[in-house]
Amino acid sequence: ILLRILRDVGMARQSVRVINRPRNASSMVPREQVYCARLDTLELHAEMLLRRVGDSGGWSTSQLLNAATKNAEDVLAEGDEALPSALMLRQILDQAEAEGLSVPPDALSAFEALSGRLAGPYRALVSAASRLPDAALVASVAGPIGAARYSDYASYDLRLAQMMASKLARACTLKGDMEGFMYAVELLGSQGVGVYGTDGEVNPAARLLSDVKAPIAEAQAIAHMGMPVVGMVLDQQGLMIMTVAPEGDTAPNAAGSEVFAPEVLHEWSQHFPLKYSDANLTVEDFCEATSALGLPDLPEKAIVVAGGLSMMPINVMTVNGALVGLSRSIATVPSLAWLKASIAAGRQGDGSAAAWIPIAAGGSYMDTLSLMAEELRGLLEASGIAIHTQSDTPGALANADLAIVGAHGGLVDPNGYFQGLSDDRHEPAELRHLVDAMQKSRVALLFVCSGGRIDRHPESGGIVSIAHRLLDRGLDAVIAPSWPIPFTMVRPWLSEFLAAWNAGSCVIDAYRAGNVKVATSTSFDLGRSLAMSLYGNPFVTK
Repeated sequence: ILLRILRDVGMARQSVRVINRPRNASSMVPREQVYCARLDTLELHAEMLLRRVGDSGGWSTSQLLNAATKNAEDVLAEGDEALPSALMLRQILDQAEAEGLSVPPDALSAFEALSGRLAGPYRALVSAASRLPDAALVASVAGPIGAARYSDYASYDLRLAQMMASKLARACTLKGDMEGFMYAVELLGSQGVGVYGTDGEVNPAARLLSDVKAPIAEAQAIAHMGMPVVGMVLDQQGLMIMTVAPEGDTAPNAAGSEVFAPEVLHEWSQHFPLKYSDANLTVEDFCEATSALGLPDLPEKAIVVAGGLSMMPINVMTVNGALVGLSRSIATVPSLAWLKASIAAGRQGDGSAAAWIPIAAGGSYMDTLSLMAEELRGLLEASGIAIHTQSDTPGALANADLAIVGAHGGLVDPNGYFQGLSDDRHEPAELRHLVDAMQKSRVALLFVCSGGRIDRHPESGGIVSIAHRLLDRGLDAVIAPSWPIPFTMVRPWLSEFLAAWNAGSCVIDAYRAGNVKVATSTSFDLGRSLAMSLYGNPFVTK
C-alpha cells in the first residue's frame, strides 16, 4: 500500500528506493514468485512515471522494455492478473517503436500471450492504450464508465481513459481528425461537475463521452453563440491546439518546440504562479517566464478547455511573444459538458449582491482587510451592495446573485495547493461553510490571494481549486486571482466590473473591463492587471 501511495502522489523516486525492503521479506510470503512479480509491476509503474516527468535518473526505454518483458513472462508463468502488465508492455512497446528501437521477439510474444489471457473488453482497453489509438476505440472504453456520485470521484474512474486521451489527441493531430481531437479534449476535462438546475437542485452535468461526434458538435453550437472554443492538450512531445469558431473549424495543430517547450512548464511550475506577486519581479522577468510557453494563435475572445494544462493561467501564456491577457479575453471551463448544462439551465439573476470582508476582532484599522473594507465601502454602498465584516460567513451571501468576498488566501506550502481563507489575525474561515452558503449565487468575485489558482490532484489528476469547488456547488462563474494581489487593485477593478455588469455586459466583458482598468491605473503593472482569471460560463449577464 505504501508503494502505491508514494507512486500515486508523485513520489515515484521514493517508491523505487523502498521497494527492496518488501523484496527482501518476500521469502516469508506464500507464493513468493507472484508477490515478487507484483513488486516488479509497481517498480515498473514508478520508473515509467519518472520517465514521463523527465527524471534524469530514470530507466531508459531499453531498460523499461527488458524489465517489462521479464515481468510479463513472470506473470504468465504464475498465472497472475494479466491486465496491468499488458497495459505497461503495450505502452513501452509503443515508446520503443517511436524511438526507432529494435523490439526483441520475446517482448512481442509476451505481449501477445498476455493479450490472449484478457477478456474482450480488457483487450479493447489495452488496444486503446496504444501510442496512436482510434477515437472510436477510446470511446468504447470511456463511454460506458458510469457517472460518479461526486465529481471528485469521476477523475479516479476516468484516470486510465484520460491517459489514453492525450495519445488520441496526438494521433488525431497527425491525421487532422477534428472530431477525435475534440473528443480527447473533452475526455481530459473535468466530468460530473455540478450545475444548478431549473428544479433548484445541483446535479452533475451529463457527459458527452458516449459518442465521438458529441464534443465537436457541442463546441460548434457554443461557438455559434458568438465565442470560439479552443481545445488544448499537452503530452510529452508538446502542446496541441484546435479552434472551433463560427466561421469554421481549424484542424488540430501541434505547437513547435520553439513556441511551446514542455520541459519549461515543469520548471515554471516550481516558482509560478506565486512568483508573479513578487514586487521585485521586473517586466522583463515576468514576460521571460513564459516566453517558451506560447500558443500558435488564439482568438481575441475565447472559451478554453485546457485539460492537463489547466493549472497554467492562460493570461500569462504568449502569442507571437505577447502575453495573452494584454489583448485577449479568456474564460476557461471544466468541460464542454459542464458549459452545455450551465447554458441550458439558463439561470436568471435578480440583481442582488452582497460583499463579505472578515475583519478580525480587536484588529487595527491599518490591517489589510480593514483598509480594503473602508476603500470599497463607498463604491459598494453606491451600488446598493451591503458589506458584511463579521468573522463568520454571513447569511446574506446565501441570497446574493453576485457574491463578493475579500480575504487572505493561504497555500499549503510555498507555491503549493490553495488551503483556505483567513482574516488579518490568520483565523481561518470555514471553507465548507462559505462554499455551501454561496450555492445559490451565480457569480462569485473572490479578492482572495491565489483564490483563482487551479492545481491537479497528485493521485487522480482531478482539479483542486476553490473556484472549481464553487462551480461544482452550482455557481456559473468565478473570477479570482491566480496569485496574491495587493488590496489597492481591488477598487479600480471592481468599480469598472460593476459598471459594465450593471449596464448588461456579459461576465467575460465585465471581467475584461476590470482588467483593463487596473492596467491603465497602474501603468500596466502585469502582476496586478493579469492576476484575475475567469473560470466558468462567459455568457452570464446580470
